[in-house]
Amino acid sequence: MSRPSQRLGLGLVVLLAACLVGAPAPGASLAQQHNWPHWRGPLMNGTAPDAKPPVRWSETENVRWKTKLPGLGHSTPAVWGDRILLTTARPVGEPLEKPIPDSAPGAHDNYPVTNRYEFIVLAVNRDDGAILWEKKVHEALPHEGAHYTASLASASPAADAEHFFAFFGSYGLSCLRHEGELVWEKSFGRMQSKHGHGEGSSPVLSGDTLVVNWDHEEQSFVVALDKRTGKERWRVNRDELTSWASPIVVEHAGQQQGIVSGTQRVRAYDLA
Repeated sequence: MSRPSQRLGLGLVVLLAACLVGAPAPGASLAQQHNWPHWRGPLMNGTAPDAKPPVRWSETENVRWKTKLPGLGHSTPAVWGDRILLTTARPVGEPLEKPIPDSAPGAHDNYPVTNRYEFIVLAVNRDDGAILWEKKVHEALPHEGAHYTASLASASPAADAEHFFAFFGSYGLSCLRHEGELVWEKSFGRMQSKHGHGEGSSPVLSGDTLVVNWDHEEQSFVVALDKRTGKERWRVNRDELTSWASPIVVEHAGQQQGIVSGTQRVRAYDLA
């Protein structure tokens, strides 16, 4: 089975629907009109009801711009105003003389650790694809690799009118201003994923609360943070193993609830 090298990701090209969306319908909310704040969009159901993107494209048709990106990242973009937030992981330095194989129980189809990595947040201009800034928020020798179809930057970022939130799992959660200034950062320790297949749960915003799910092969939990400071508002342990599940937020009977699936059941958490 052929496994792509992590270094092949250095030539990635991004084609973003955000640069193709037409004018919104009258009366749409600001978030619906212009922004895609988390991995499931403004309505947290994967839809953009007021967008009018083309239904056909090729290498040239209906493509406004393309931009080469450093490193490799499987995260989806967050969009706020004229800025597109992306995350990536880039190998740095000389490769290890002897790659470190994944030692997780049941490991299979994983790539070994071959390099130190920089974990990077990028802001791209929505209008022309220009990279506005690039910020390294962490550097480390990964404690495990990932499945050969995954990356070390698979968790999608979130955004609001003032901040971007970039989550790299074991390699930290960072809050940055739209100009790239670091506001706060937080570590939850090392995640031990099932079979060493890697990490990918994405955070989600609800008002002033940032919700993070941390399901792995040790003690799992879901945590709510004050988005302005990174301080924990509450944390609840979960009777779950690795799930790779990202929370969504719904309103039920006037109550904001964080819905998180798992290997055993789906749970709703009061976000108040």
